[in-house]
Amino acid sequence: MLLLTRGLGRFCGVHVHIYNTWEQPEEEAGVWWYGIGNRKTIDWCWGEGDEKFFCGW
Repeated sequence: MLLLTRGLGRFCGVHVHIYNTWEQPEEEAGVWWYGIGNRKTIDWCWGEGDEKFFCGW
């Protein structure tokens, strides 16, 4: 659970810091994104989202 409150008020925003390490793959990549499907040389995911919020007063 991230937040539990009582009463009136507004909650606006959350900050998350993720430490993502890089390990050099043993094989050189065949393509710039290190492969797809069963031809990957690394197997991890790093995504970037649309971190937006709107506060209506």
